[in-house]
Amino acid sequence: NKTVHANGVTFEEYIESDIEVYFSISVSTRLRKPMFIISTYGGVDIETLPPDKKHSTWIDPFIGIKSFDLTNVLSDMKCPQHYISPLVQTLPKLWELYDNYGLTTIELNPIRIKKEGNRYTPVGCDLKAAFDQDNPAWRRLGLPKTIFQTDVTPFEAEINLLRTYQGQSDVLELNPNGTIIPFMFGGGANSAATEALGTRGIFSSDFGGNPPYDKMYDISRIVFNHWYDQANVLLIIGGKANNTDIYVTFKGMFDALRDHVSKHGVHPLYTVVGRGGPNLIRGMFYGKDILDRLKLPYKMFGYDSSMIGVLDYACRIDDWWAARGRSEYEKKVA
Repeated sequence: NKTVHANGVTFEEYIESDIEVYFSISVSTRLRKPMFIISTYGGVDIETLPPDKKHSTWIDPFIGIKSFDLTNVLSDMKCPQHYISPLVQTLPKLWELYDNYGLTTIELNPIRIKKEGNRYTPVGCDLKAAFDQDNPAWRRLGLPKTIFQTDVTPFEAEINLLRTYQGQSDVLELNPNGTIIPFMFGGGANSAATEALGTRGIFSSDFGGNPPYDKMYDISRIVFNHWYDQANVLLIIGGKANNTDIYVTFKGMFDALRDHVSKHGVHPLYTVVGRGGPNLIRGMFYGKDILDRLKLPYKMFGYDSSMIGVLDYACRIDDWWAARGRSEYEKKVA
């Protein structure tokens, strides 16, 4: 026997029904178009159903879900006739909810049909929804911001506050005991660096999308406040950018580093840069000037250098810095 303490009890009404319907609206990540999926075999994981027991249809965002589309689909799926009309009257309204409130996914599974007198009423028995936090429309619902912070670390939550229309601020804390601070720019750099650094990387990130100076400065300030004192290596890695102004992003990062050191004191670490794009040389010289004034060592690679080679170099520097590099540096600047 085992005794457990319950935090609460939830009572739910039993909805008697001889049918369970699955319905969802989401955006195809492959074709970037909204679509709905419907099945009269709900109540189970939709992925487990064979193709002939579910149907998907693209949605024109300017029109929404058309009633005749639902009628035809439900008829083809042999849905009982007396259930089709209530479903056709109800389900198109979910598009209004999806489109007006910043949703990326809405899923009802199952929908049971409740008989009330001579009428049939669809009842959503379980709802799953996901919001686009970059779309301000979700605020119309009056939901607290804390609903998006489940299992989010304080560092991630602080960075997430900087979401704006321009520039990405995506971070995932991987190892709070890591030794490399990785500023990653672009999906390719994110994938390559996350894999190459392994447990050395404190977090995975993507700060691409041409972030403005203020945003890049604030991101860097938060990063240094959390991780500067424990790091061996500051890594700035990305491919050859097309639209991102490298000088602006470098200025934001290195200004934040300079101000952090000015306020909290210098902690020896080695900076490794591998980047390409507009104003690269100007950005590198700006970073070089600040690192020289702070008397911090560095190595910079241009866009013609192998990204994997730069990542391998950063890992070797991390090992060397922990073994003897830091002590050699401290003797040199003493």
